Amino acid sequence: MSLSKLLLAALTATLFLTSCSKDKGEKKEPKTQGQVTATPRFGSHGQLLMAVTDLQGQPLANAQVLIGDALNQPFANNFITTDAQGQFEAPADWDSEQVVTISAPGYLRASYFGQIPLGQNFQLRSSKTGKNFELKGNGVGFKVVDKDGLVDFGLMLPVLNRQDLFAFDPNKVISPEVDVISVYGQKLEIPSNVSLPKQKEKYGIFTVTLDKPAYRMYFPEPGRQIIYTARGQFPFEKVAKEMQNGKSFLDVINYFSIKGGSLREIDITQPKQTQDLPVNELNFTDKRSFRAPAFSSDETLLAVPVSLYKGGMIPTDLKNVTSNSTNQMTVASGSEPQLLVVLQKKPAKGYELNDGRLSAVLMNFTDGVQPMALPLMEKPQMVSPNEIHLRLIPQPEYVHKAATYVLMSTVEQVGKNTQLVTRRWEAYMSEWRANVRLPKWPNEVAPKLTQRWEVSLVGADEDKGVDLGPGLLDTVSHATYSSADF
Repeated sequence: MSLSKLLLAALTATLFLTSCSKDKGEKKEPKTQGQVTATPRFGSHGQLLMAVTDLQGQPLANAQVLIGDALNQPFANNFITTDAQGQFEAPADWDSEQVVTISAPGYLRASYFGQIPLGQNFQLRSSKTGKNFELKGNGVGFKVVDKDGLVDFGLMLPVLNRQDLFAFDPNKVISPEVDVISVYGQKLEIPSNVSLPKQKEKYGIFTVTLDKPAYRMYFPEPGRQIIYTARGQFPFEKVAKEMQNGKSFLDVINYFSIKGGSLREIDITQPKQTQDLPVNELNFTDKRSFRAPAFSSDETLLAVPVSLYKGGMIPTDLKNVTSNSTNQMTVASGSEPQLLVVLQKKPAKGYELNDGRLSAVLMNFTDGVQPMALPLMEKPQMVSPNEIHLRLIPQPEYVHKAATYVLMSTVEQVGKNTQLVTRRWEAYMSEWRANVRLPKWPNEVAPKLTQRWEVSLVGADEDKGVDLGPGLLDTVSHATYSSADF
């Protein structure tokens, strides 16, 4: 297996889907309303004013709002446009729970199910993609020892927040852009956000030179970014030989270690900016232990301690653990760590990480804690182009049903091994739903492309209800995730 695939397999595991904790108690129905304004406001016709904003609270003028399942269903004039302040009046005929769907240029269409007019503020997530703004430079501060058997690397990525985890985007961790280097006459493609300082390592009787100190990162729009540089190592010859002998990524994951790194706040203002990033300002040396839960022989459990920084998360270790085992993990000192565990099926081959299904828990990492993940969920089945059916998992006693989250994207094959995935529509529903049917958007012809449906059933650690929307992860605990292409 090539070095590029080894690095890709090793580093993608620092990002997974969800969030977490556990609780017991009497089950109650969570609240279904979205984000409600503190003081209800009324329009010129005496009806409640509703608002549409972005995640920063900026009003979205001329956003289109559909109340119900289709145009003029369940009542006439249910297709509305927001005013210059991003507001609209709730129609007088809106007197029962309805799905509210909102669309605006540059934003991901969103459906909020089970809504009654209470003066909500509906939020939309930006759909902007691309590589309009480039940040590049070198990883600096490595202490390389040639021929010590260890490959030193740096991974540069934005600090991840709960929204990133919820809308799982592997490109946030491993860049789809690559840099080509030559190793012993062979061309290797290395992700552009990986820095490999110049180093010489033995492979059999040969000496291999690795040299790619430069990194490149891309952002769709300007703004302040917190960049985390993870400094890590893995034993080159041992890992390469094991994977060439047919071992999967999960068989060798415990050879990889994150030693430390750095954090930088950078204001992205120019189409091209240069910033060297140190890798030696943080050192991870503290240890905490946890007890792995029981799981079946055809499943595997990944454990990733994370530290919180200004609302984001940075990984400090990565381990594949066995059922009912006690494990020591490296954590950062100076803050209370959390523990992310990800349950999945064992891969059939190579460095594939999952079969489109995951179950994750993120909880406070206290010594001896034992996380309990939700069971894996079967893949969704398509009923019609806008409807899927789910086989719901049984509800464990340690979690309360909170919400169902759905993300629908289109997938286009643009190269032999490259797919263009375009996020089109997300939906929020209270409770866990076996059937999900998106509304019929007025005057829209669906593109004739493969559809990818991603579904998460999320649970809360307290039975206090949740606000549906991009802030959902602030109040939920467990999640089980499944996806399928149609």
